[in-house]
This record gives sequence, structure tokens and C-alpha cells, in this order.
Amino acid sequence: MKKVAFIFAVFVSSFCFSQKFKLADPIGHTGDFTKMDSNWNIVKVKDADLILDSLKFEFLQTETIKKLNKIRRESGMPELIVDIRLKPAAIHNANYNRYCRQHKIFQPGQEWEQQGKWTMTHFQRVDIPGHDEILYPDQRIKLLQPNIFSGIAEELTSCITYNNWTYDKISDNIINAYKACSAHWNALTTNTKWNCIYLYIDRKNGICYAILGQYK
Repeated sequence: MKKVAFIFAVFVSSFCFSQKFKLADPIGHTGDFTKMDSNWNIVKVKDADLILDSLKFEFLQTETIKKLNKIRRESGMPELIVDIRLKPAAIHNANYNRYCRQHKIFQPGQEWEQQGKWTMTHFQRVDIPGHDEILYPDQRIKLLQPNIFSGIAEELTSCITYNNWTYDKISDNIINAYKACSAHWNALTTNTKWNCIYLYIDRKNGICYAILGQYK
């Protein structure tokens, strides 16, 4: 019963977001909702800007999952349940990737390191200040509420946004970016193990974190 009540609350929350924006709307200016200084401290931003920016991306996340679930339905797969309790796993790796990019830290053992380029990563191999590194995505289940999930996985892709792009175009772009990687796309659309999801878009770095979960 608790699970049903929780899912209903998430649905109502998403419905409220959908009343403020339309897919055909351009996303407009997006601020730096997680602005940090050179010492990785959070910088105060205007509350009104923070709320509006957060609502924009909540709407984008919700509409992208709706499109993903439509694809699943059409192939005979059940819809993924949106579960915000997966969010800590997404935020944890977003913080890691954000710091590494900001400080130009390259990941050991990745070909990008040899090219002098930063890239997103699932694996937290570098010790950074103020962060409890967890090497593998599935191990980040320890950040979540206990006795709810038996396993999790992380699917990463890029998110390109321009002020004049509509929410519809941006969400299509995210779906197509996931399609470009067969492993991620199969996890999102054909793997029967997963039955819930949380999608977090880090607009600072343009990375999408899809956390898939399996209920106990």
C-alpha cells in the first residue's frame, strides 16, 4: 500500500509540472542551478531562478520518460515506474562528474585520458575532496533507502540544450542519444529485470543519468 501511495504522489507531482509547460514551448534561458565556486562550494542563486530552472528540467525529465515508456508499450514491455527514491544514486555520480570536468580531471584507464579530454564516466576512480567515491554504479544502492531495491544500474548519455529548442526536441535528442548505445538502449527498453527509473539531467554538464531499479 505504501508503494502505491508513493507512486501516486510522484504521478501527481509530475502532473503539476506538466501544467506549467508544453512540449512545443522553447526551453528558454536556463540558469546554473548548481553553481559552484573554484573551491567547489555551492554559490547562492536567486530562489525564483532556482525554482523555475528546476521545474523546467523536472518537466523535461518527466516528458522524456513518457516517451521512453511509449516505446516500451509499443514493443510489449511494461512501463517503468518513476521512483524518486533512486535519485541519490544519480546525484552522487553527477557531483563526481561535475567536479572532474570543472577541474579537468581525466579518468585513469580511459582512452580519453590519453587525448587530454574529459568525458563522463560511470566509475569513480579518482579521489576528490569532500566526496565518498563509490567505484561501480550498482554499489551506489547503499545510498538508497534500505529494503526497497534489490539492484540498480546507471545509463548515461548527453543532453544538448539551446534556448530556442523546444522541450519536445530536447527530449527526442535524449532518446536518440540513448539509442546510439545498444547496451544502454537494451537496458532501458528490453531488459525485464528493471521495473522503475529515475532520470536526472545535469544541465551544468549536459549529462543524463538514468538510474534503473529492481524492486525487492
